[in-house]
Amino acid sequence: SIEWAEFAGGGLFEIVLTALLLAFTGGLGNAAQIASKIRHAARLRTLGGMLRKLGKLLQRKKLSQKTKGGVDSKHSVTAEKPEGQRLGSNSESSSGQRDKQNDATPNTAQAETISRPGYDIDVNKFDYFNGNIPAPDPILKSTDPKKFKQLDHNYQRSQQMKKILESEGMGDTREGREKLLNLFDKAAEGPEVSKHVGEYGTTVTRCVETPNVKYEVKFFYEGNDLSSKPKVTTMIPKVKK
Repeated sequence: SIEWAEFAGGGLFEIVLTALLLAFTGGLGNAAQIASKIRHAARLRTLGGMLRKLGKLLQRKKLSQKTKGGVDSKHSVTAEKPEGQRLGSNSESSSGQRDKQNDATPNTAQAETISRPGYDIDVNKFDYFNGNIPAPDPILKSTDPKKFKQLDHNYQRSQQMKKILESEGMGDTREGREKLLNLFDKAAEGPEVSKHVGEYGTTVTRCVETPNVKYEVKFFYEGNDLSSKPKVTTMIPKVKK
């Protein structure tokens, strides 16, 4: 009410004024005045709670401030961290469980794997072997020449392999894929041509031949563990002259 507001304002003003007088006069003649204000303490506690609520509202208003400026320049805005209730343990626990469930759920975006006795191979590798990868965007030739060159190299190799495999009866059909897997089976037991030890694993290149083509197949051993089951990463077909 208006009367309560007037009382609160007057009481606060008197106490603040008394504190200032004590600071500058050493307290002479003001002890009695302080005692007269003590009787307002109970009501002022309620007022204190109201002021705290007001402070929180002002803090929220400060945090919702806007800033103006150009889009091509930096703008620094400093705001105090608002106090508030932290997430409870139940929320944290349920969030952690969701994360674990997501980790445990197979990612359908990841490539499926074909497992053979001597190696594994990702299904999407057959898109590369059979020329089913897209040509690079011509715009990259001017915007990112290095990336364009790399993508174009992979595309040209993919198209070349498609022609060779089709001539060998290993085209993009179920029968052709099975025949290509049989070729990799033989390569897994074939002679070692080279070995490269890298940071993440070892790549062993093995050779297998048909009457017209020599195939160099690369097997990757993750973690440099040659006793583990490798993955076929790529192959290089070389037509015999």
